[in-house]
Amino acid sequence: MPEVFGSVYDVRALLDSTVCLLDGASPLDADLPAPLHLLKKPLLQRVRGTAVEKLLRDHNVLREEL
Repeated sequence: MPEVFGSVYDVRALLDSTVCLLDGASPLDADLPAPLHLLKKPLLQRVRGTAVEKLLRDHNVLREEL
């Protein structure tokens, strides 16, 4: 019998859980080491206008100020 709630493999549930664990803050707001911090902006530009951006915005990972 398949599981009713696919929390283990559902990216949407994992994104919601991550935001809840951070008390509503985006994981992108976390302080990152310098090399990772430098990669954040180019990676966000790569997802702009894609389905991934919509997914991240729908689950409060990306906000307007990011």
